[in-house]
Amino acid sequence: MGSQPTPKYHYDIFVSVKRDLVFGDWLRTYFLPLFIAYLKQEVIVKCKRQFEGYFFYEKALRPGDAWPEELRLAIKTSRVGVALCSPEYFFSDWCLTELHSFLKRDKKVLVPVSIYDGEAFPKEVQEIQKSDLSQYVIVGEGYVKTARYVDFQDKLRELSRDVAVRISEAPLYSDWPIEDKTAPPGEPDIPQQRLES
Repeated sequence: MGSQPTPKYHYDIFVSVKRDLVFGDWLRTYFLPLFIAYLKQEVIVKCKRQFEGYFFYEKALRPGDAWPEELRLAIKTSRVGVALCSPEYFFSDWCLTELHSFLKRDKKVLVPVSIYDGEAFPKEVQEIQKSDLSQYVIVGEGYVKTARYVDFQDKLRELSRDVAVRISEAPLYSDWPIEDKTAPPGEPDIPQQRLES
């Protein structure tokens, strides 16, 4: 009998986002190409090896794939979760499952990034969220000609450095548990005091 292959990580990062027309276009056109390009360089610097790829549902899943199982496997086999958070993110069962699965493993392997109004995020996310890209979520050809686009690139470099450090410090692979979560009907888990003010 041959030996079984050793389980291992397949991806350095898992990109978690709630699908939306504006956010989806911004993510594909502006965020991912630049962020991944910077992250590849930072992983070489911080981890002393090449980047081992990323999971993003649009890139990885094809029609007919058993997507719930594929998503669960990708969560388990990704070193770090990068959660692009908007208020609507916290209404999605799958986004909450992705977020809480990384949180349960270790807060250090979750990188929440605000892409819209971080004040409406649950307290546990606000406590660890360091990166705010909300003012850079702009679509349209004119965006790349603005000073804000230059600032956006600087922010992505900072984010890529942070994520590369977390990749380098990620725990050894284990059969990580999946935290299946269900969004509360009609409202996300937002701190009550924020809703009353």
